[in-house]
This record gives sequence, structure tokens and C-alpha cells, in this order.
Amino acid sequence: MRFSVRTKGHTDIQNITGEIQKIVESSGVKQGLAFIFITATTASLFLNEYEKGLLADLKKWLTELVPEKGNYHHNLLNGDGNAHAHLRSLLFNSHLFVPIENHQLALGRWQSVLLIDFDNRPREREVVIEVIGK
Repeated sequence: MRFSVRTKGHTDIQNITGEIQKIVESSGVKQGLAFIFITATTASLFLNEYEKGLLADLKKWLTELVPEKGNYHHNLLNGDGNAHAHLRSLLFNSHLFVPIENHQLALGRWQSVLLIDFDNRPREREVVIEVIGK
């Protein structure tokens, strides 16, 4: 199963938990795993709290760790100015496994499945989900 997410780029963070939960419920799987994958090299997935302050801290930390403006070989070779986005995505995952219990994602109280887009422009991102179980 696939779905698209429209992002703003520039470290835009989207909570995609609800979409994934709908797919899990429609699959009929009671116990198993949800495999979630992002088909992009400048976006990633992660589990964390979807809270305004934490998200601001994360964006600040990423900006300090991997600045947008830098002497990056990728930018010199390709001219697209998004080397920082590729490097930031390496700090996260392109995929996640989340357990399923009683037709529900078995997330902790404050956990959400989050998509983070590091690119330097808006994008249409595609998320692939495979629900495995019985």
C-alpha cells in the first residue's frame, strides 16, 4: 500500500501516524508488523513525540550540525543545492518497523510516526507500507 504526503521542504515534519493506522486497520491484521518506507534520499522517517518545542529543537540541532550553506561536493557537481538534505537524511532512517497489536500500531503514549523532509523545496513524498501478520 502507498500514500503520498505533500511537504514544504526545509526540514518540514509531518505526522503520518493516522494514515498508517488506517492502512493497518484495513489490512485486517490483528498481530504483526507494519513496515514503513520512504522512497526518497532527502527525506526520512522516525518515531518521536510530535510536540512543537521538540520539533523546533530538532530543526535547530540539524541546522547547526549540517548547515544548508556549505562547501558540499554534491552541490558543485549537481547544482541543485540540496547536499545538506542528503546528509541530514543519513542521520535518520528510510524505514521503520512498528509492531501491531489488536489491529493497532503498538506505539508508546507519546510516540508518533513522523516524516521529515530535508529538501530545499516542496515535494510530493511517497510512503510505502507493508503490513505483515495474522
